[in-house]
Amino acid sequence: MNNIFSYNTLLFALFFVSNSLNALGNNNSFQIVSTLDTVSIEKNKYKENKIGFYSFTMIDYSDNLFTMRQFNQGYLSLYRLSSQLSYKHTSKKYQFLILPIQAIFSLYFTPLTHEEGHRSVLTNLTIGSVSAPLFKKNVAKVTGVTDETLKKLRDNQLPYYIRLHTAGIESDYMLCQKEEELVFFNQEKLRNVAGDYYMRKVGIVLYYTFSAFSRKNSIEKEEINELDRDIVGDDVRGAVRHLYRPNMPFYRYTSNKDLTSQERKFIHKAGYLSLLNLLSPLMISKTRIKLNNNLNAGFGLGYIMAPFGGMIEENLWLNYAQKYNMHAFIRQFENKEKYFWAGGIALHNYSLSKKISLTSIVQVWSQPENLDFYALKGLFGHSGALLLSYRIFGKENSPLAWWSFDISGRVKTKGFVPEDPSLEKSHNLSFGLSFCPR
Repeated sequence: MNNIFSYNTLLFALFFVSNSLNALGNNNSFQIVSTLDTVSIEKNKYKENKIGFYSFTMIDYSDNLFTMRQFNQGYLSLYRLSSQLSYKHTSKKYQFLILPIQAIFSLYFTPLTHEEGHRSVLTNLTIGSVSAPLFKKNVAKVTGVTDETLKKLRDNQLPYYIRLHTAGIESDYMLCQKEEELVFFNQEKLRNVAGDYYMRKVGIVLYYTFSAFSRKNSIEKEEINELDRDIVGDDVRGAVRHLYRPNMPFYRYTSNKDLTSQERKFIHKAGYLSLLNLLSPLMISKTRIKLNNNLNAGFGLGYIMAPFGGMIEENLWLNYAQKYNMHAFIRQFENKEKYFWAGGIALHNYSLSKKISLTSIVQVWSQPENLDFYALKGLFGHSGALLLSYRIFGKENSPLAWWSFDISGRVKTKGFVPEDPSLEKSHNLSFGLSFCPR
């Protein structure tokens, strides 16, 4: 559920961004497992240039559209492409107007992807719902689900029910991370994602701090028709109340007065930890840190809630010799009782030949047994993914430099992986297309 308070307040980010315009000309870009990237190709060489490519997943995990990962990929590809075309076809005299316009459009698109994050959890569970991302009575919603269905989900699959609350912010968080990766890998210009990136970053922090430090309620009363009600109400307060008291009488909208002192303490901690999301060089328009002539780096910290509590993350991106794009991360998962450690490493968009490139990622974790908020014992888990892209080059008069067919395979044990649809043991193939305009 999106609160209009957050998006009106986001406007102050425009002032921050405007102070950084002098740095927005830097070239940037990225690629992630089965998604949105920008590569470079010179004749008979595998070297980066300023030409970007845009990817779309046609089938991801199942034929139930859309997964969070799939929707985010398509959204970011279209956003980047529209930004690039705007700069390309706008006189330099008026290009200073593009960034504020981007930010204004993000006021609409952020709730669109946020609500799709919520909806994707229900879709994975084959529960029908309706995304209503346009503000009505100051909120955007996902509706169309009965109280009985939601209560049954809470009573029988609590981690999924908690994720139903947290998935919107999870979606926002992963989009920011993808944008950071694109920029740090020098595969996208910061100016092409700045409007979305800054607004979304500030929005994540406002979500947590508003729930933690304001007594105002997002929605005062439940609608008479239960199908008109938002599925969860206040994302943060609702998640925390159900983590602590999953067996209490069911109702959707959690207000500040409904919380116990322990629950308020947890939310206050989440509010403070959310400030970690602002600790990235991109927040001051620093696109890369040059370590030597061949090695560039970027980093970022973050925090979001997870189906069993929370997740703190430290990210490091490295670009070596304009050929190797690597991403390493460490995570600390938490529940009520203790912290659990995790980590992973990825290689992005590595050219095996002129026509074939790959992206791979491996991660391991310890997470609370049964994804339980009160669990004392951790359960080891792991996942891996491999994306292969086969490029077909266009002729000289073609509008496309190339297009590619992308196939990705993933396997995971039981556990929470941001953007992955399932919390259970799973494996799947996904298929998509990418194209690179001239």
